[in-house]
Amino acid sequence: MQQYNFTLLSGGGLAQGINDQNQIVGFLLKEDGTRPGVWWLPNANAAGYQNMVNPATMNPPLTVPELTAINNIGLVIPGSELICINWGDANFSTTLSPTVLNGATALNNSGQIVSGGNICFWSPSAKGLAPIPLPLSDSTGYGINDLGDVVGDFAADPEGFIFADGNYNGTGLGSMKDINVNRLVVGYVTNKSVNSPVWIQYSPDAQGAATILPMNEIKYIEYLGEVAKGQATAVNNAGTIVGFANDPQSGEQFAFLADQPGSPAADLNEIVGYTQGWHLRDAMDINESGLIVGTCTYTNKETGAEDVAGYVATPVKWNLNPYLGGTLAGLLATLANGISGMAGMAPAPKGLGQAWESLTVEQRETLLSFAISTLAGHLSDREAQSQIQRIAAAAASRALDQSNRL
Repeated sequence: MQQYNFTLLSGGGLAQGINDQNQIVGFLLKEDGTRPGVWWLPNANAAGYQNMVNPATMNPPLTVPELTAINNIGLVIPGSELICINWGDANFSTTLSPTVLNGATALNNSGQIVSGGNICFWSPSAKGLAPIPLPLSDSTGYGINDLGDVVGDFAADPEGFIFADGNYNGTGLGSMKDINVNRLVVGYVTNKSVNSPVWIQYSPDAQGAATILPMNEIKYIEYLGEVAKGQATAVNNAGTIVGFANDPQSGEQFAFLADQPGSPAADLNEIVGYTQGWHLRDAMDINESGLIVGTCTYTNKETGAEDVAGYVATPVKWNLNPYLGGTLAGLLATLANGISGMAGMAPAPKGLGQAWESLTVEQRETLLSFAISTLAGHLSDREAQSQIQRIAAAAASRALDQSNRL
């Protein structure tokens, strides 16, 4: 499974959404109980997200509640007026009412906005068009893809729905939270008052009727065992799914990730490298590059006090040149030849000793960690595999961090 690095976001804020430029939005937790909206921008000069923008510090200052989503052209919601951070930290006037914008829950890269039971459209030229209501008056939309498909729920005891191609289809008790361009839908289903994460595929037939194909619920996925509560919150166009669930034994909430529908899902804490003691409680959004944002907590063991902050988990990319790639291949072969039942998997290339000696300590540590993680993938014991890969990822993360500081 893909390994991730962990970055804590500054300011004690909670991260809610991320776009494909890796710009993150969310809100700060203030001591006076207020939650002003805030966004984090990637720092071009250093690793991390040291650049944080608080709308209250802009000129003129803006009073913005929680920011929940940002699209690829920089539009941010919600707020009494739209903010576009890519067009000069501006507060754009619009013909959309403050009620519509304050209730906004999702937007796509075409400028379509979901607010309550309405779909609205905004662009720099049009400024705003009349809201288009969803077919059911008690609907609430929570996700919209770039095709304009909307998912959400309706009724007092919520039932999930998919609105696509003019068709309005229910998905049973629960709620749908996001939909990608391939019409993979994620959310949760309710069974006996318990919410379980779920993902389904919307595939209309030639007559426009919906064929709902149930996918694996997380409580049946072997990596996590039986999970009692939670929901899938977001899915990218590659089909990678994120969300949160509760451990049925400890009751502790944790962020999860599934590479694709039907694949084993994993506790994100187990596949992220060194987290500095922070626990990843949820995963709220994922972009097309696989970056994940959400909320993490840190508990002081002496006082029991808990700090809350936002985080971003970044996929580890192993950019090995051919020379290092050959070294890794030889290292894997050497290790495999020493394991009963794996001898002869591949011959160790000539010159491996000289190649290994030429590497720095940090490069050796990283390659060893990656090799161990790869070999662990051959284990049938899923729990052991997960633990070994988590330790290897943490070691590689520390080695890479040390290398970057040299």
